[in-house]
Amino acid sequence: MKTLIIVLSLILPLFCDKLKTIDVHDAWESYSSASVESKNDKEIEFPKKEVLSKLNKKQSKQIKELKLLQLENKAKTLLESNSFEGYLEVGVMYAQNYFFSNALEYFFKAAELNVTSSIIYNNIANVYYIKRYDDEAIKYYKKSLRYSKNNPVTLLNLSFIYYENGKFKLAEKYYIKATVIDPTLDRPEYQVLASQDNDNVESKAANRGVSRMRLKWAK
Repeated sequence: MKTLIIVLSLILPLFCDKLKTIDVHDAWESYSSASVESKNDKEIEFPKKEVLSKLNKKQSKQIKELKLLQLENKAKTLLESNSFEGYLEVGVMYAQNYFFSNALEYFFKAAELNVTSSIIYNNIANVYYIKRYDDEAIKYYKKSLRYSKNNPVTLLNLSFIYYENGKFKLAEKYYIKATVIDPTLDRPEYQVLASQDNDNVESKAANRGVSRMRLKWAK
């Protein structure tokens, strides 16, 4: 058994290098007392938590880098026309895959090509909202409404951010506006935004955080 373990410990790293995977050999302290017949769990040394944590972070980084490379390759095609639509679509693509800094870069490039676009300012606001720069988010939501005061997507998102900040009357106001314009936005999970019980601050505060991940991206 020990001989087999020694052989595996020597050849596995070689295969890992070729496959560009993570070598977890270093995570194990010792197999010296383990055997196939053993029924005693105490005889097996399990991976050290700090080593596994480091390996998991390394693997997550590799996956993220691969995903980013895939998105960059797709973005090249979309950006060939150097158009507002191309920059907008690439920005949304990055945002929906959680690369928010990349998304913001392309949203601003799109804004340079169309300074009066309501939808682009909504998307810029979304990124700031997710990154928890709420003041910047509100500024860009309002800028979005400056160019399209009846944009239901922006109205709904603005309702979310006001709710998150405990401004329940404003949240209700913008939610009602959004759903009057677009009734499909009047969903059961959003109706807390329009609760008539505006004095019940503690009850509403318990629901904060539910809206941040439901933002609407405009295309």
